[in-house]
Amino acid sequence: MPSELHVKRNKALHIRLFLIALVGLVFSVLYYVIQLANSSLLWMMITSVIALLFIFVLVTSLRMLLNRKPALSLTNEGIVDSISLASAGTIPWKEVKSVKLETYLNSPQILIALHHPERILEKLGYVKKRMVNQQLVDTGAVIVINPKMIQGKPQDIVNNIKRRARV
Repeated sequence: MPSELHVKRNKALHIRLFLIALVGLVFSVLYYVIQLANSSLLWMMITSVIALLFIFVLVTSLRMLLNRKPALSLTNEGIVDSISLASAGTIPWKEVKSVKLETYLNSPQILIALHHPERILEKLGYVKKRMVNQQLVDTGAVIVINPKMIQGKPQDIVNNIKRRARV
């Protein structure tokens, strides 16, 4: 068994988001400029908010495309998570309680439960903490990874984690 396994990010999703946001932003700006003289203030405000949302998606997807770190790494020390909502960082193998591939929110997800999930939750901001806590309540896992976000077979990743964590 190799000492380290690195799982790459699936860039295709972020490329699609980037292109959709770019096209949406261009159309929003064009519409705003064309309708500037004839439209109501409320409609222009709505168009501005939509353009801001497209900018947010554009910047976020660009950041993800430029991110070269592996989505998930399995090292001798533990799992290095930088893809889940929790972005837990390094988790020692002895902390892993269970790992499984199950359906959550109508799609398969890799669920990694920890012995002390509160250690991850306390590091998160208010909104992320609430979202990750809801995942914990729903699934029993603090780390939930959508296989569409990573490259590789989800069952192989789950099996590798089980083998290394001995769960």
